[in-house]
Amino acid sequence: MICFTRNSKSLTTAVGLIAIGLLAPASPVSGESSLMPAAYVPAVQSSLHRPFVHHLLAGESLATLGERYYGNRHYALLIELINGIHDSSSLAPGTEIRIPRLDAILLEEGVSTVMPEPVYEMLEARATYMEVESELWSLRKYSDVGYVDMPEHLQAILRKASQTFWDVAMGLRVDKPKVKVVPNRSIGQFKAISFDLRRISYGAIDPFGYDLNKIHQRLSWAICNEIVWARNGYR
Repeated sequence: MICFTRNSKSLTTAVGLIAIGLLAPASPVSGESSLMPAAYVPAVQSSLHRPFVHHLLAGESLATLGERYYGNRHYALLIELINGIHDSSSLAPGTEIRIPRLDAILLEEGVSTVMPEPVYEMLEARATYMEVESELWSLRKYSDVGYVDMPEHLQAILRKASQTFWDVAMGLRVDKPKVKVVPNRSIGQFKAISFDLRRISYGAIDPFGYDLNKIHQRLSWAICNEIVWARNGYR
């Protein structure tokens, strides 16, 4: 098993592994809140090329799958893209939906083959954010006109993640073989995530968690833009 470390702390928890896309979660734990990623029981995939397949149930949407398997509803866009779905509203119960690991998606689409360091750093930074996301959701109810008293340990973690996402953006700008044009749209999203996390580290959280959800929204856009960029011949 690949072991990612950060400040000598191994990312071996279920939440951490799901966050970086190394493990596909099974069904959510009964009673877990839908407002934040749950600590799902991991199911190890035997191959990068054998993604977990979900059979759509009545009443489910790609947004619910995005939250269940990737931690947030905004990953519906990613699920739609990798499954070639053009109209998610017309999906019938029983439809097979591929749910690959994030590292598998980026490898399969050819993003990691040309930009391995930024991809690794992006997955690690995402894991860093998701490990403290439940604490941030708990803090939001104390938000006074959009600000909370942010604990020092969360400030440090968020600023580390912010810096890593900035490094990802800068890493994507480096000239690489095969790359004709750098993925400017993804770079813009990673920069915005860096700024957002820095702002959150100062205590800027709205009572409804919009700021927290926006991190995943930008991540989903950034990953989807990278995939489209790779499919278009790295231009």
